[in-house]
Amino acid sequence: MRRTVILSAALALCAGASTSMAATSLSVSHGGSPIDFNGQLSTTDLAQGIFAHEKVTGDGVYTSLEYTNGLGLPVDDTGYHPANPASGDANHPFGTSTFTDGSGPKGSLDGLLNDFPGDGLPTKRLVFDLGGTFDIGQINILGGNANDPDGRVFITAVIRVSTDGGLTWTDLDGNGGTVIYDGKAFTDSNSVEQDANPFAIPNGSYFQSDATGTVNTSDTNTWQSTYMQITDDSSGVLAAGVTHVNIEFYSVHHTDNAIEDPFFGVNPFTGTDDNTLPAPADFNDDGIVNLLDYNILALNYGTVSGATGATGDATGDGAVNDDDLAILQGSFGSTGALRMSNPDEPWPIVSPEIWEIDILPAVLPSVVPEPATAMLLSVVGLGLLRRRS
Repeated sequence: MRRTVILSAALALCAGASTSMAATSLSVSHGGSPIDFNGQLSTTDLAQGIFAHEKVTGDGVYTSLEYTNGLGLPVDDTGYHPANPASGDANHPFGTSTFTDGSGPKGSLDGLLNDFPGDGLPTKRLVFDLGGTFDIGQINILGGNANDPDGRVFITAVIRVSTDGGLTWTDLDGNGGTVIYDGKAFTDSNSVEQDANPFAIPNGSYFQSDATGTVNTSDTNTWQSTYMQITDDSSGVLAAGVTHVNIEFYSVHHTDNAIEDPFFGVNPFTGTDDNTLPAPADFNDDGIVNLLDYNILALNYGTVSGATGATGDATGDGAVNDDDLAILQGSFGSTGALRMSNPDEPWPIVSPEIWEIDILPAVLPSVVPEPATAMLLSVVGLGLLRRRS
């Protein structure tokens, strides 16, 4: 079973897609098998075979990407999950090379990233040197869980590009600078209040595969693969004159198999705090999406105008239809408001498996000559034929 959702600027804020570029479009497809999207992977893209640089502080490379967290500690690539054979050996086939080998998952631990990166911090920091200057037309990311359908199937990423050899970085819309993250204070299991200082993060384009609160388990959705396709729906060029691409992945859930954004507070890229958002499709506002909400939708299914969130309209378009049913199915079992299943780390701690990253060049449109030009070309062609004869 596949499910595809296309997110444009209108849905970017609620879904977590980039808000920096109005034309950026994120299409997300889910599959019930780890290999559902293998046939769509590229073996000739700009990143094919590139062994990405995993960014750590003080390595002297791409220093403009270095920053510290609210405790003043460097934000570094965290390697791979201890169960992944690539842990301690990035050269293992399940490690860095898996992102650009043009294939899907090669085993149950392939591309398994490290857990527990910290509040608002990436777990994997990749920089791709494209070896030249290119216009990028599309970026595709494939991930999932080859073992079981669970929360590791979700993907959250921030993408930056450089046009000057990795010296400076911008989001996909060319905006540089930084964004400021100020995490919320919380009380830990020892009744001690924890709070860190705000810190600056290099600006980037934020993409989240699914709406916060969406659940994936062996009973709900049952996805084992996620395929993200990032394009510019007003142009064939997603980013122009690019020499380097930085893609950073974040943890996606908190052991409950429901996706959250990685910031315990206001997400600096989207401007929203998903810990205060209601659960998607929670029509009776009781804090959980369940059969009671399904009954509300079923009762009002077919309404073409005038519907509200209390009568089954999850999309806000005034109608109750298959679009609302898809949101309910995708968020069935999810809860809203504050998730504090671990009072010592009230942010996502479980990271995804990433199997492939394709960076595709922009395809220039074919040029169709004007009628007068076409006539001239045909006359010239006839003249050449006569000369040869």
